Amino acid sequence: MEDHPSQCIDSGMTCRELTDRTSDYLEDRLSAVMKMGMGLHLASCVGCRTYVGQISLVRDAVARIPKEVPSRINRLRLRQQFAMCRSTITYQRGGVR
Repeated sequence: MEDHPSQCIDSGMTCRELTDRTSDYLEDRLSAVMKMGMGLHLASCVGCRTYVGQISLVRDAVARIPKEVPSRINRLRLRQQFAMCRSTITYQRGGVR
């Protein structure tokens, strides 16, 4: 994707400007004027349409990842295992750092 104004329609926006605002665009946090400029640019720039589509897919995929947090007891067990691994590595290297 090159940093150029859109080809066919004068949106007044470069590809770089569009990519900088893509997250705000997808989360509907732009002014009406900015949304219109992005829409005009996207209408004439296949590279930016592809980019926004890919970012949208990634955003949706990440949103579907379960937000599980280990229970308090599992967090304690993990900390103990990490501490044991760390002490084993330190011992094998011959000392404390």
